[in-house]
Amino acid sequence: MASHGFWDRFLDMLFGESAHPEAERPVLGAPMLSNWLPYRSYDKKHGLFINTDSLGFILELAPMMGADERSGELLTQFLSDAVPSGCEIQLIHWQSPSVGERIADWVMPRVVAKGVYGRAAMHRARWLRRAAWMSISRDAPFYLRNTRVILSVGARLSGPIGADTLASVRDSLHGTLQSLSIPARDMGPVELIAFLDDFLCPAVDNADKPEHYSELDPINVQCVRRDLETQVTPDRIVLQTERFRPTGERQDGAPVIGEVVPDKFDWRFFSVRNLPKQWAPWDVQKIIGDVINDKLRFGCNVMTVLGLVYQDEEAVASRAGLKVMRTTSLADSRSARFLPQLSEQRDE
Repeated sequence: MASHGFWDRFLDMLFGESAHPEAERPVLGAPMLSNWLPYRSYDKKHGLFINTDSLGFILELAPMMGADERSGELLTQFLSDAVPSGCEIQLIHWQSPSVGERIADWVMPRVVAKGVYGRAAMHRARWLRRAAWMSISRDAPFYLRNTRVILSVGARLSGPIGADTLASVRDSLHGTLQSLSIPARDMGPVELIAFLDDFLCPAVDNADKPEHYSELDPINVQCVRRDLETQVTPDRIVLQTERFRPTGERQDGAPVIGEVVPDKFDWRFFSVRNLPKQWAPWDVQKIIGDVINDKLRFGCNVMTVLGLVYQDEEAVASRAGLKVMRTTSLADSRSARFLPQLSEQRDE
């Protein structure tokens, strides 16, 4: 026993204290929304996000205007040739009310010029800022929105696709977008955190968006602010944040804290029942609303998400073979006369 104690003390002196707690540290606090986010770290060398089970990159694109058949052909060629099997693509269209920065870019040169144009610009800026939450028309819902398009491409960590393959996909995507005259920029952790903050706590100015992030902490923990309250119900999720936040103004170098309303947001989720067989590029304008039909105009902030999964060819072939065998056997059975769609499924 004495020899065993001596070796323990000797090893502790070399490698440090070997004592361990009797139990793991308990989890403090309630589960947060950030626990559902997969983002963990960021690889600066390759410009890729490392998630819990995947690896990928994120781009922010300018909304496509004036799309034609050539645009559809180039996008189809990229999706069919440049993206390998096993990748997943997510496309997000977000109508953000954070229009304060764009309005400030327009109004500041006129305010600096002073005079009647400066006063007119101030009144117009006040009127445009109100349009983020209130309709500028009494007859129909007309709101001011900052349209953002986010595109992400990823692959599983356990799959054959690595960082070099994803980098080549990103270069090919940049070339395709450049040929379509669509500006694009790479999104890093700071831009991702700011985008999620704009989505969870939208505001006209979004003045307290982060300017940096900590490389020593997981990214998902930094994506959700600590003062956000989440209430989950069977048909919606209600998010509420602190009402008194930075307004974007500064006094003596310190941010001015003021009342930012609204501070409570009701999120409802819908899924597509039937997807169209063919969706032309010029039909995408219907996502932001209709010019004539008032019922097809959105009176709130809307996020549209589209996901594409490139499955493994061998898995798809085996699955298709099993479906062919099943539909063929059912179509040749006696119950086929009661189910006329079985013949169509067999032909497909």
